[in-house]
Amino acid sequence: MIVTAKRAVKRGTRLRTKIAAMGQRAARTVLVMLIAQAMLLELYLQASPIPLSSSAGYHETTP
Repeated sequence: MIVTAKRAVKRGTRLRTKIAAMGQRAARTVLVMLIAQAMLLELYLQASPIPLSSSAGYHETTP
């Protein structure tokens, strides 16, 4: 009875550490994805010939 209880406690802590590790990994993955998205957006904006501010002004002036 005592051995099974110890084993259950050990398994519980292992599960908890596994969940914590998974959460950490997921957070890191999300952070990397956000950074990559921001970099891609920046590259796209640099590559586009018309800046967004002037294109917005252009749309306002056309009838």
